[in-house]
Amino acid sequence: MSNSISSCAESVQAIWALCFDKDVQARVAEDTQLGVVEFLDETRHSQNVSIQASCNGALWTLKDALKTSSHTKYKDIGEWRVTL
Repeated sequence: MSNSISSCAESVQAIWALCFDKDVQARVAEDTQLGVVEFLDETRHSQNVSIQASCNGALWTLKDALKTSSHTKYKDIGEWRVTL
């Protein structure tokens, strides 16, 4: 695994771990300036299976918070069926 892929995989895994915290979920689902949801949504299309799985896992963990977000795009992502 190249250095940049390894760094991306570690970053996504860290984000996923943080997303288990309810306060983090609420902040991520409401603060578009953080860019976490966009990053995960874009990065889940990576060709690296580990990165895909971690992004989908993080989005799955966030799905309930996203479904109740005041941002339509985030609601749509929360409704999207996450594939693990």
